[in-house]
Amino acid sequence: MDVYEDHYEILGLPSGKNGAKITLKEITKAYKAKALLLHPDKNPFDSKAKAKFQRLKSSYDVLKDDNTRKLFDKKLSNIIAKRRKMESDLARVSS
Repeated sequence: MDVYEDHYEILGLPSGKNGAKITLKEITKAYKAKALLLHPDKNPFDSKAKAKFQRLKSSYDVLKDDNTRKLFDKKLSNIIAKRRKMESDLARVSS
């Protein structure tokens, strides 16, 4: 994956440390609710409906599997840490 995507955000769930605490039941519930809204059959006039639904399904697939979810959580944690450091460095330079 070249472009960073927050799978929790795609499902409409909290991200970061809060996302890591979410149960599989909550993830599945969020997926089903969003799937009903984004399914291509429900959006026949949206040319991007299929892509939106596939993106949702991909995010669900990552989060429902324990191993891929742990890898994603680790990657997300690293990204958040790098972002904080960069923001801190920028604040220090601009002061």
